[in-house]
Parts: sequence; structure tokens; C-alpha cells
Amino acid sequence: MNLDPSDIKLDKALKEVLTGLIKVVSGISEIRNKRGDSHLVKSKIDRHHALMVVNAAKTVVTFLFSTYQYQIDRGTLELEKLIEK
Repeated sequence: MNLDPSDIKLDKALKEVLTGLIKVVSGISEIRNKRGDSHLVKSKIDRHHALMVVNAAKTVVTFLFSTYQYQIDRGTLELEKLIEK
């Protein structure tokens, strides 16, 4: 979806934010794998940490859906290319 932080056309600050969002997704994945209920849970996550993870996920998803819609509306995203990947 044209969100590569190594894109030279992106502003440095936006690259930093995108890199941070990638780290958020990676961290959520790690928490899910280590503390999610689909595996043997060694320790439960504290409520305030769980809320942070949920809110971080909501932020990433909102950004991705907004970006998707923005690019579709502008004609800068080709659905065929997304389906191929």
C-alpha cells in the first residue's frame, strides 16, 4: 500500500512513524504468541498492558484502512497488485 519506510519520497518524520507502526505490529504478534490463549499461557498480561495492546492495534488498523481508502479514492492503489501479493 505504498507504506515502505525506505521510500525516498517520504518525509523523515513519516518514515519514523511508519517504522514505529511496524514495531508495534511486531510487538503485538510477539505478545499474541507468548501470552495469547491459543498457546499454553505461562503468564497472563496485566490489564493496563492489554489495553495498550488493544489501543495500539486499533490505531494501526484505523491507519491502514484510511490509507487504503485514500489510495483507492486517488487511484494510486491497484487492487490487482494487492491480490497478486
